[in-house]
Amino acid sequence: MRPLGRARRRGWGVSGIECGSGRWSVARRGRLSRPPRNRDGTKKRRPREPAFAGLCVAGSFSRDAPSPVPDNGMMMVAMVNEACDHWGRSFPAFPRSQTARRLGAGSCNVNCADALSDRHCRNKEQVMKKHCGMVWAASLGVGVLGAGASESLGAAKPDWACVFDFSGVTQMIEAQVAARPTLTGCSLIVSFEGQIVYERHFGTFTPQTVADLASATKLLSGVLIMSLVDDGTISLDGRISDFLPSYDQPVKREMTFRQAFSLTGGMDGSGACLGDTTITLRQCADTLVDTSWQTGPFGEPVAPGTNFFYGGSSMQAAGAAVEVAAGRSWNELFEQRITGPLGLDKTEFAVIGDPTSQPYDNPRIAGGARSTAREYMRVLNMLSLGGEIDGVRVLSEQSVREMLADQTFGVPVASSPYTGWNRFDEVDYGIGLWRVKISPDRPDIRLTSPGLFGATPWVDTGREVAGIFFVRHSNAVLRDFIADVQDEIERVIDRAGDINADGVADIDDLYAWIASPVDVNGDGVVNNEDLRCLERFLRRNERRDMAAPQR
Repeated sequence: MRPLGRARRRGWGVSGIECGSGRWSVARRGRLSRPPRNRDGTKKRRPREPAFAGLCVAGSFSRDAPSPVPDNGMMMVAMVNEACDHWGRSFPAFPRSQTARRLGAGSCNVNCADALSDRHCRNKEQVMKKHCGMVWAASLGVGVLGAGASESLGAAKPDWACVFDFSGVTQMIEAQVAARPTLTGCSLIVSFEGQIVYERHFGTFTPQTVADLASATKLLSGVLIMSLVDDGTISLDGRISDFLPSYDQPVKREMTFRQAFSLTGGMDGSGACLGDTTITLRQCADTLVDTSWQTGPFGEPVAPGTNFFYGGSSMQAAGAAVEVAAGRSWNELFEQRITGPLGLDKTEFAVIGDPTSQPYDNPRIAGGARSTAREYMRVLNMLSLGGEIDGVRVLSEQSVREMLADQTFGVPVASSPYTGWNRFDEVDYGIGLWRVKISPDRPDIRLTSPGLFGATPWVDTGREVAGIFFVRHSNAVLRDFIADVQDEIERVIDRAGDINADGVADIDDLYAWIASPVDVNGDGVVNNEDLRCLERFLRRNERRDMAAPQR
């Protein structure tokens, strides 16, 4: 297709619609036509072409044209015709190409196959992949998602089930439990698009098993912080010293909530008062400002925002400042904003290692919570769905994005548990969680907050997958195995919908399904739901490929 730049510069328009492009087209012989004018000389506004109009698919489908595909593809034809009927009723006046007019005023041309004389339509596969993209797949979901449904971070997801083969994951975990006598059990839960697709409990672990989260607590505390940002109680760039006078000291007064919860505030990870049940959170924070601040070569305090130091002191200080800002205790805020709305009965801050302990006045903000795998998973699903789950909004979409974004801005690393672990390409930190880039040739970011005792939650927004590996064991011992399990889960997700077994689910699998329909969703029947399930996988991959990299 020739560039239209010259025509655009001269103010000329083009007639018809090009195979799904929705903006410009060339009529059958490439003739350009001046757009219609009003009496005053201004250009007439024509109805905007709908998102699903002018689609490109493997075959020429219209209400009036016979199907070029075998009988086993008629269900797809029916679904595309359903989309045609919808757009024909809703947008009867949108401009049509000569090809569409040849098919009749009442027809809905959804392919260039019948317009082989148009040189820009000759390579149907190229048009499908480069021009139409997944707009075709979206048309199949008209009856499910609704016409023109948007895919925002927190949009409601389709409700049908699609099957994943996690048998390899199960075998890996069973072998690990059998090989380690000290590993008495564990749990693994995985969700896709906010829906649980795998849940297994091994050994002595059950759905009701409660375990200490250690540093997996940081993610929960980050959620609470962002909820307070949402309602204006605090600002991420507000200073801790505005609420705690003891921090109003040279250099130290500049530490913000953002820096405190991204571990770039200048404090280290020590603190004898962390976990002390005899004092209050405020008293602990007032102690930490003098005992847990990093110092430079001449004894001067390290300025906030100049390095990353993994620990819990700065989060403890931020927790105390939150109590002052909100006028309520941390435990009350946690119940009011997190566990209450989400229905979490067993998630709370308590003494590490004491299952009978109750919440106390100096909760360990960065490492003192306990929970069950199912309850923690509910928090992860809330994040993966953009801050809302089952009609309950905990965070705004903007706060979720801010929480998951890099907040370290490339500062030097003074202390990190990832130092020396060369498995990953790049690691940085958001608000209460790690951002792990798996390899340089993949844009995916694994958002995680592993704890000392092995509890490892993660969210992969690119794949729309979340999960938690729940265990009571040393993270240092199990971390490579847990990373292997995560990698295998991602491979299973990526292979879902791979009908032609070429290692990736893409538009070619649609061709394969049309030629030989198979049971994609695992319900034992080959029907429209299998096509919808395949569409779900393909749309997921398209969103992942087109997603802008997170900062």
